[in-house]
Amino acid sequence: MATLIVEDGTGLPNANSYISLDDATAYHAQRSNDDWGSDADAQTNALLIAAESLELLYGNLFLGSLIYESCQALLFPRVDFVDNNGRWVLWGQIPKNLAYAQAEIALLVLQDVDVFPMKTTSQNIASQKVKVGELETQTTYLTPVETETYENFRKVDLLLAPLIENGKGSNFYFGL
Repeated sequence: MATLIVEDGTGLPNANSYISLDDATAYHAQRSNDDWGSDADAQTNALLIAAESLELLYGNLFLGSLIYESCQALLFPRVDFVDNNGRWVLWGQIPKNLAYAQAEIALLVLQDVDVFPMKTTSQNIASQKVKVGELETQTTYLTPVETETYENFRKVDLLLAPLIENGKGSNFYFGL
């Protein structure tokens, strides 16, 4: 069985998860997510894959900067910054939303959902006119609609929204 090493906010060089198996199980029990099951090995494996997916898909969007760029294994903890809800995320803090997002992705793993999907590329086209003679094209776009970043990741997107760059929030942080 693989071992989860949960980041405690100190920038562990060998951390591989933001949430423990017990906390993920409690999270899913509170939400009556029956697909979480009871197989600890499968759950641990799902949490490891979820952490990797979370970091690869969203990591380049996280607000703030790494505390220990050269040695911490995961992309959190980060130096102090203000999230998109105007709340301070303090030095060494692991936001609950980040851990919950990992738990949600782990559930997707157990449901056999691709957790390394391509970005959603909805063009929101209302109408399109193409004329071949004398080459004419006309495209009318709908008003942009809020869509999920990755298919099947709507709840993950919502959980991470306060922690990622989206043009609405602050990215203030204090360097070392």
